[in-house]
Amino acid sequence: MALSADGNTAIVGGQIDNDGAGAAWVYTRSGGVWTQQGAKLVGAGAVGIALQGAVALSADGNTAIVGGPRDNGNVGAVWVYTRAGGVWSKQGSKLVGTGAAGPSSIAGQGGSVALSADGNTAIVGSPFDGNSGAVWVYTRSGGAWSQQGSKLVGTGAVHVANHGSHVALSADGNTAIVGGSDISNVVAAWVYTRAGGVWTQQGGKLLGTSAALDTLAGCTVALSADGNTAILGGSQYNHGTGAAWVYTRSGGVWSQQGDKLVGAGAVNDVYGAWQGGSVALSGDGNTALVGGQRDNGVAGATWVFTRSGGLWTQQGAKLVGTGGIVANQGWSVALSADGHTAIVGGPYDGARPGPYVGAAWVFVNNPVLSTIPSIASGGVMNGASFLPGIAPGTWITIQGTNLSATTRTWTDSDFLGNNLPTQLDHVSVTINGKAAYVYFISPTQLNVLSPDDATQGSVAVQVTTTQGKSNVINAVEAAFSPALFTFSQQDGKYVAAVRADGAYIAPPNLISGLTTVPAKPGDTILLFGTGFGSTTPASPIGQLVNPAPLANQVTVRIGGVTAITQFAGLVSPGEYQFNVVVPDIPNGDNAVSIEIGGSSSQANALLTVQR
Repeated sequence: MALSADGNTAIVGGQIDNDGAGAAWVYTRSGGVWTQQGAKLVGAGAVGIALQGAVALSADGNTAIVGGPRDNGNVGAVWVYTRAGGVWSKQGSKLVGTGAAGPSSIAGQGGSVALSADGNTAIVGSPFDGNSGAVWVYTRSGGAWSQQGSKLVGTGAVHVANHGSHVALSADGNTAIVGGSDISNVVAAWVYTRAGGVWTQQGGKLLGTSAALDTLAGCTVALSADGNTAILGGSQYNHGTGAAWVYTRSGGVWSQQGDKLVGAGAVNDVYGAWQGGSVALSGDGNTALVGGQRDNGVAGATWVFTRSGGLWTQQGAKLVGTGGIVANQGWSVALSADGHTAIVGGPYDGARPGPYVGAAWVFVNNPVLSTIPSIASGGVMNGASFLPGIAPGTWITIQGTNLSATTRTWTDSDFLGNNLPTQLDHVSVTINGKAAYVYFISPTQLNVLSPDDATQGSVAVQVTTTQGKSNVINAVEAAFSPALFTFSQQDGKYVAAVRADGAYIAPPNLISGLTTVPAKPGDTILLFGTGFGSTTPASPIGQLVNPAPLANQVTVRIGGVTAITQFAGLVSPGEYQFNVVVPDIPNGDNAVSIEIGGSSSQANALLTVQR
């Protein structure tokens, strides 16, 4: 099974559906309620019993890959699906890698699958290829998939490696980890990196310390979003008790981080709990999920571990979903990018002696909001001027109650490559039905970047949390909503200005602990704002950007005098910078305004000048 980055889309595979044809089901969450989205996914063109059911999702949940390792007499294949408007459709024909080896090319391609965050890179495991295993990489361009290079076979394997029994990819798709088992089933995994479209093995195979024989470690693997943290599961460690090992990468070198992870509270029978039978990591690599499908007489359970300061500790008691019937919970697991949503599979759930329908359980660790979120009347405003009116690519402030259970800004782990996050801790915002980009959340205020939208006029703004959807507030959207950022003190009337040498420009002692100086005529100063529209070349809203000049001309006035503008453009998402020369104006507080497209920034912005 797999989860989208925000945890709101899940895909669950069922290999033995329809007498082994296999299938996958997609579920979506809204307001804390899960519903199946469309019919089950069954790849066309399958030959014989395919066992379709190994699954992976892109970060946005709009691309899915499903493996069928027994297709065409165990050659194996994978199918790709894409979602548009809530409808899933197959993308192209099934993928079968070239160069398979072994008796009758029985490779088992699709025994494991993984996708990059953008869904444009896929890795496919084939644990039986050539009696040692291999993996294939595919890339997508313009909706078409093609194999990237030859199959990957790890060096240093001893005996039957089962290379490719499990696979994982970093968010950018440039780091892959491939699980297998070394001689006598001891922990083993291989890491590959991509540069210029070429894959190479990074270092030797990973062998967990303290791993005894028959650990089957390395058969389950997961990676953090940046690819610098890996976890390997070994379900047969210590006579079936099981364990997991964490590794970190620094300067291209991998090392084990701490001792093996073994969850407390396991109920081991003669076969053990099989901890490490499945593993997952959050995007930042600080939360790990470890499944143990044979805990408590095949009821199964899952353990959560968190990392702080490089040390791993178990978080709470083991997770066991209610209503399970000897389900083998923990057979498969997945985590959302923020680590707050976990899904746990139990493929054998159902009354004995069968048939085994299977089920999945979802767990969340978010603080519970007491009430539905509510946006205040007039609570949608420009994030710099705090006045009504918004524009595409503008920083917006939303005020209200119960907007979030937590308070934080985005961090690096919230990003998916260059893409800004559209949710933080399951708090999201739509403007005219399109997802905004969420920078800051708190119970009473959100700061978001408005999405690209050509609509001018009234647009609906709505907040969604785990408790449901807020009321809808209508805001007026235009092509421009120019506003200057100001220092927070003095009712925000002094513009946030910086001299070219880095000195802050404001009246002396305006800000406690910060040295401020007045501007002088002839100084080159930097002003900052939002809502100034498009650039040339165009900068995509919702992504990290390179500085680019504005597409439309601006007029900067200080003290009523037009200032020379040396640069006017976008320097970071939603933030515009203006390099201007202070004109020959009197001492004192002088009004500052910037006009673009017939609209002007707020009227009460001031700049202090002292000759």
